[in-house]
Amino acid sequence: MIRHFIQVIKKYRSRAFWATFISISCNHLSAEVITDGSVGAQVSLQGTDYDISADLGLQQGSNLFHSFDTFNLQNNETATFSGSENIKNIVARITGGQSTINGLIRTTIPEADLYLANTQGFVFENNARLDVLGSFYLTTASSVFFADGQVLSTRQTNKNQSFSSAPPAAFGFLDTPHSIEISGTQLDTLKGKTLSLSAGDIVIKNSRLKATAGHLDLLSIRHGSPVNPIVPFQETFELGSLTMSNNSTLDIGRDGDGIIFIRAGDFTVENSSIFVNTSIIGQNSLLFINTNNLLLNNVNLDSRTYGAGQGGLIIVQVKQDATLIDSNILTTGTQKEPEITGDAGDIRFIAENLTLLNTSITTKTYGIGMGGDISIFVRKNLYMASPKVGLGISPSVIQASTEDGGDAGRIYIEARNLTLTGENTAIDNNSTDIGNGGSIQLHIADVLALSDSAFISADSTSRGNAGSISLNSSGLFLQDSTISTAASESDGGNIVLNVRSRLNLTNSAISANINGDGLGNGGNLAIGNACTFQLQDSELSANARFGNGGSILAISGAGLDLMGNSKIDASSEFGTDGSVQIEEIPSIDRTTLSIQFLDASMKIKQRCITRTDDNVSHFSVKQKTDLPNVPDDFQSYIPLLYNKSL
Repeated sequence: MIRHFIQVIKKYRSRAFWATFISISCNHLSAEVITDGSVGAQVSLQGTDYDISADLGLQQGSNLFHSFDTFNLQNNETATFSGSENIKNIVARITGGQSTINGLIRTTIPEADLYLANTQGFVFENNARLDVLGSFYLTTASSVFFADGQVLSTRQTNKNQSFSSAPPAAFGFLDTPHSIEISGTQLDTLKGKTLSLSAGDIVIKNSRLKATAGHLDLLSIRHGSPVNPIVPFQETFELGSLTMSNNSTLDIGRDGDGIIFIRAGDFTVENSSIFVNTSIIGQNSLLFINTNNLLLNNVNLDSRTYGAGQGGLIIVQVKQDATLIDSNILTTGTQKEPEITGDAGDIRFIAENLTLLNTSITTKTYGIGMGGDISIFVRKNLYMASPKVGLGISPSVIQASTEDGGDAGRIYIEARNLTLTGENTAIDNNSTDIGNGGSIQLHIADVLALSDSAFISADSTSRGNAGSISLNSSGLFLQDSTISTAASESDGGNIVLNVRSRLNLTNSAISANINGDGLGNGGNLAIGNACTFQLQDSELSANARFGNGGSILAISGAGLDLMGNSKIDASSEFGTDGSVQIEEIPSIDRTTLSIQFLDASMKIKQRCITRTDDNVSHFSVKQKTDLPNVPDDFQSYIPLLYNKSL
């Protein structure tokens, strides 16, 4: 044998041959599946199809345990877990080092879930595949918690440890765990099953992870115990980083009722997509992202309903800063046929600071289904800008719209400061057909600022009614920008602005007009301001052409200062002109107020007497009817603005 081997060496002296020979040999040597002897016998499995039968492990109730020293698969290699049909959970740990998977992992036990744990981490390469009949849990946790309280260490090989018959319930990350890397591959589970990854850091590159109508859970955690990936846990847990890049996708198919749950310290996504679509009646999906910091760059978060089902809900919770660049968050009802039209899903976004750069957050309905609502809560600053301009480049937009019979959704935003800057940067709610536009509600603690052709609008370009805009803020500043509720074929919408400090418009407009040859009435403007109110080359308008002009009410603590070519107009070209009412809140010298108070005892003639069957005393609080309004309360003036609801 040795002599023959020497002859082969002499015959093949080519460097290329030896490079190939060594590469193949090394690959074969690293492609090993070896049990460690702590559960069952110590065995080194041979060949390319590794049969991991139940007799190589330990069955405890409906749990089957395996423990490996080495678990690596090369291309065209398969590891098959088998056993009796009463097995519900296969729990396998790897204790001897990192696992590299470039082959197929499969199970033959119907409905059995597979838990694969390695504290040293996993690398899944481009030929890695799953054929698992149940759910698949991949983790670098140091321990597995079971429902009966028992704990299995995933790194110790003590033969005296106990094994639970209860189902796995959570993972423990006691030390800094290693990472999971998924590169250039596709991992799928069967319909309704779970695909779960939990590790210190998770890296997904050029890969697709799919759990049709099931759960797709990604948890990046560096320290914490016990941890259930889909249950909220203590804030003291130390989270890791999760990155997606190179056209990676997360997907739960179109069969509805699926969930994508993502929890990480830093979640960074580039050139990738996440889908939570549905086409099933009565089923809706969920995308839930919970992270400390978020960066999306050229990313799509997409929830579409392709039938009569309810659109998926998108929830993003960011503890600190969220930055979205060239990205889109979208929920939509895509079908126009009445019998298969579903409602679009809602979008909820929570962050400390939120920056949108050439990014859209949109809900839209194309049929009779209702549009989704957008709710954004930012504890500090919401900044929207469109630094990139040009053909095919979208501006930053928060938009709810309808293009058919369904009504558009609503937009609700809370922030300390809200800034919109750049051409066509917008908060927009519009109707382009018979569906009605929705409302825009802005609650800004400090300042709302628009500049450089930014706008806020709730317009209608067809028969649907325009929406409404309401704002509560300390300051409002517009420069080369607009706030509008225009309409073309219906009545204009209403705008209520309650600005407590300063309101300044420069080369800007606030309008509720009827565009073109529309027959509708102009909308209404109600603007309350307790301090300064200045217009520089700007206008307030509620105009109409054939219908009646709208009404404009402006209240200011220091009067209305019109400068340059500024104007206020509520006219109609062929109908009845509207009304313009400007009121100044007088200053009150508090030193002149009386310091003598009423004697309550003179006003209360009789105390409430004891309750009896025949005589029952009562105390009632009546609505204020005869008291004057507080200075910044202009809602009581609204009945003057025709009979339109604001």
